Amino acid sequence: MTTPHTIFCAQGPETVHASSPTPGLYVYEIPANVAVSSPLRWRLGHRSGLAIAAATSEADATRGAQAVADLADWTADYVDLRNKVDRKALFRRLSAAKCHHPDEERQSA
Repeated sequence: MTTPHTIFCAQGPETVHASSPTPGLYVYEIPANVAVSSPLRWRLGHRSGLAIAAATSEADATRGAQAVADLADWTADYVDLRNKVDRKALFRRLSAAKCHHPDEERQSA
């Protein structure tokens, strides 16, 4: 089951259809006009609309959500999470689930 979810990207806000495998986290495919050349078409994002990780498949993004579900109360505000979540543990778990930093292409350019 999917629900409309507003995300934020360089083009501005976009509404996508997303699933929520764990409360506060959403999995969705980015619109065709976003990161056009990226093979990482799926995102794991926070309810705030900000992306946490990128993946090549819905299954990988969903696995990422499940892998980090117990790290925080993802229904909390983004600012609170930013100060509380162990980022090393977060990205270690996401990497094991075949998820990448959402800005990976930009960082390697």
